[in-house]
Amino acid sequence: MSRFSISLLLSPRRILVRLFVCAGLSVAFVSAHPEEFDVVVYGGTSGGITAAVASARMGKRVALVSPTAYLGGLTTSGLGWTDLKNAAILGGLSKEFYHRVYLHYAAQPNWNSVKSMAGQHMAGFDHTKQLGIIFEPKVATQIYDEMLAETTVQIFTGLLDLTDGVAMNGQRITSIKLEDGRVFTGKMFIDASYEGDVMAGAGVSFYVGREANSVYGETINGVQNPATNDVVAGLDPYNVKGNPASGLLPGIKASIAANGTADGNLQAYCYRMCLTNNPANRVMVAQPANYADEDFELVLRAVEAGQTQFMKMDGMPNAKTDSNNLSGVSLDYIGKNWGPGWDWSTLNHQERAALAAEHIYWQLGLLWTIQNHPRVLAKVGANGLYPGWGLAADEFTDTGNFPPQLYVREARRMVSDYVMTTKNCAGSVVAPDSVGMGAYAMDSHHTQRFNSNGSVKNEGGVYEIPPAPYPISYRSLVPKVGQCENLLVPWCLSTSHMAFGSARMEPVFMTMGQSAATAAALAINDGTTVQQVPYEKLAAVLRADGQVLSLQPEAYGIIVDSEDATGAVITGNWTASSSVPGFNGTSYLHDGGEGRGQKSVRFTPVIPTAGSYRVSLRWNANSNRATNVPIAITHGGGVTNTTVNQQANGSTWFDLGVFSFTPGGGGNLLLSNTGVNGHVIADAAMWTRIGQLPTVRIYSPVPGAIRGGSVPATLVFTREGDAAAPLQVFYQLSGSAQGSAFTPQPTGSVTIPAGKREFKLPLAALSSTLPMGEKALVLQLSAHASYSLGGNNSATILVRDTPFDSWRFARFNSAELADPSISGPLADPDGSGAVNLLRFFSGTESWPRTSLLAQGNILYFEFDRHRAAAGLGYDIEESDDLQEWNPSPRLTMHAPTQDQGEVQKIQIPVRSSGPPAEGRKFFRLNVAP
Repeated sequence: MSRFSISLLLSPRRILVRLFVCAGLSVAFVSAHPEEFDVVVYGGTSGGITAAVASARMGKRVALVSPTAYLGGLTTSGLGWTDLKNAAILGGLSKEFYHRVYLHYAAQPNWNSVKSMAGQHMAGFDHTKQLGIIFEPKVATQIYDEMLAETTVQIFTGLLDLTDGVAMNGQRITSIKLEDGRVFTGKMFIDASYEGDVMAGAGVSFYVGREANSVYGETINGVQNPATNDVVAGLDPYNVKGNPASGLLPGIKASIAANGTADGNLQAYCYRMCLTNNPANRVMVAQPANYADEDFELVLRAVEAGQTQFMKMDGMPNAKTDSNNLSGVSLDYIGKNWGPGWDWSTLNHQERAALAAEHIYWQLGLLWTIQNHPRVLAKVGANGLYPGWGLAADEFTDTGNFPPQLYVREARRMVSDYVMTTKNCAGSVVAPDSVGMGAYAMDSHHTQRFNSNGSVKNEGGVYEIPPAPYPISYRSLVPKVGQCENLLVPWCLSTSHMAFGSARMEPVFMTMGQSAATAAALAINDGTTVQQVPYEKLAAVLRADGQVLSLQPEAYGIIVDSEDATGAVITGNWTASSSVPGFNGTSYLHDGGEGRGQKSVRFTPVIPTAGSYRVSLRWNANSNRATNVPIAITHGGGVTNTTVNQQANGSTWFDLGVFSFTPGGGGNLLLSNTGVNGHVIADAAMWTRIGQLPTVRIYSPVPGAIRGGSVPATLVFTREGDAAAPLQVFYQLSGSAQGSAFTPQPTGSVTIPAGKREFKLPLAALSSTLPMGEKALVLQLSAHASYSLGGNNSATILVRDTPFDSWRFARFNSAELADPSISGPLADPDGSGAVNLLRFFSGTESWPRTSLLAQGNILYFEFDRHRAAAGLGYDIEESDDLQEWNPSPRLTMHAPTQDQGEVQKIQIPVRSSGPPAEGRKFFRLNVAP
């Protein structure tokens, strides 16, 4: 790589002059980062990482701004026992992450001892899909680091200014500002923080706490005081046992509101500790500083009342745990993240850090107490509880082996034009604009403790499992129409409290991060708002990138489900169930193996037009199913009888044949349990018109490529209609670019595979010896007898030179371009001493203007750069003798930038102590194309 350097001599006298000259200029600078970004992601969480990676893979310039240097959120902070329920919802980058986990452990020497470990509700390692859903924190960190390193994402660490850190122009965010003054400008913003700080700063509607059940017609929202109690029986709430007059212990309320009542309470937080009982890799927990018995009186009383389980110890590879809250008195610091007039989201960063430290004190103090306290030993014996367990010495090595990220289970939740509720989770309401799926239980941890007739009781805990995975609406990721137009929110999404309890899981967060990034990229491409991104286009691109938007098959016929009150006539006593996945809708019917000959379901469609229709039936297979379920199809030509084997061909639309039907409801399919040899399932039937052509479209989600660049242009071919067979789609090429300029070279057709709606075609622009200028390749879909053309039947791909080559192409003729002594990066065609690379960098006919100046105690290296040169690499080095050069440290503080038309004056902080008191220092700017 060609490099060119500019050197400056630093002496005390020179700096004094510069300081004097520049003192008046400093007020003109804004604290902007020298680069302008397409997408700014705030939050170094799991969803923030997938949002950043997805944006970069779509060719966007991305800033990932993390409040902490520890990237990955809960996924890298101890939550390795993945909250998933159903791995079928994994797709895109979420699935890629868990696949990389699998590959990591499969390559380890101890794979045989790891591969059979259990995960939550499923095996820890799926050997068919090659997914690993249990993992150590350091492995998750390694994988995220690798995923980020494969892209051009720029990572920054800093805290959002919560006072005025979100700059708006009308309904658009123009930039975000950090507490240290750094400013990041962008076209689109993604708030991937656990608190929703950017969302709040942009004036977007949100809610904190629990809605009343009446708000969204729910039954498990608001205050939830069940008849049962997970606190050990007999746990006395009074300061003096048995004496109400002594008052209540700290953190215990005298009473609570009625069930279903709204409040501002937050479910409790905790840290997911990584523990081990391996002496070679263990750090035993010492008594915390300032430990006080009274702070753990509730723990001591719980032990004395008979509680022995204080935390979950879910197994991770290499003798480690993901330790989580378990019982009535456990790791959750209940009621400590909210109070009168405040909650976690209203605190500033310093207040949050202090409250997080209190959570650390609670958890480490709890563990020390149950292992060592004399009252515990007197109750359970000399070994205490959880003997031999300590912090894993090889995890979180720079934070005292304790995870850096507090589990902020819930804070703000956006209120958009679509609010996901428990009805969505239950399947009674289905979002029509899915951008991913949830599957986990509607899970709320407790919010408070209270005195229940002389015993401690917890309130707020709910755990209700949805009957099946459910789609999450795109509109729940974007603000209301009329509010912020360039913000997406993949974590604090628009949900009720209890729906959020299901959607808040880390795999879903990764999915929402990718979907948000895809929508952001499409909005940039089309010059539109996030609310106006066409869902049809977004869904096609997401599916092409592997996102799972539905577990239902791609069906385009007339579906009659067993739950259809008008289309399904049920005879006999069937039982509705959702225990075996793979069914249509939210449930299926089974006969229980009883009442043979007495049960049937008649599925009757409303046929719109006369013609031939393929009739299909759906069931979920099992070994106890009948192999001879009788089917009678009534059609225009009479009645056709057949049987199906429900031990096979489950979870798909099974083809029963093609028949003619007349308009109306005269045709039907009758399924019964007459003469069967096993259990019978009645789920759904479908009629698909034969001879109706599919509609094809083409989109260009990545509409351009740089010659020799790492991000290819991308085309997505999509079809709407019957997807049972492969479909070859033809196109013609035109435009100023040649197909031979790409790899793979376009051939004039693609084939959408059977069972798929999309085909993704990446086109990488080949490198060129000489600049060629911007050229366009147009792909026009061709008419064909096997399909019809939709509204989007052409796409344009722009192929460009690098910014420096674009400058050369505009400046030199073809003969000069072919002569590197004239147009090369280090050529000086007019003998002025300023080579081409530096002229391009400066935007002038001379060297970039450079200087050193001090402002306060900060020493800055200042230089001019043309906007078009923002993609060039540069670094600053320093030397004492002009012989040995070393990189100048870039301080973690703002780099002021002043816009002067097409030229930016940039200041890079290189010292935090001002100029040296004596001697000389040389600085140089290195520029590389």
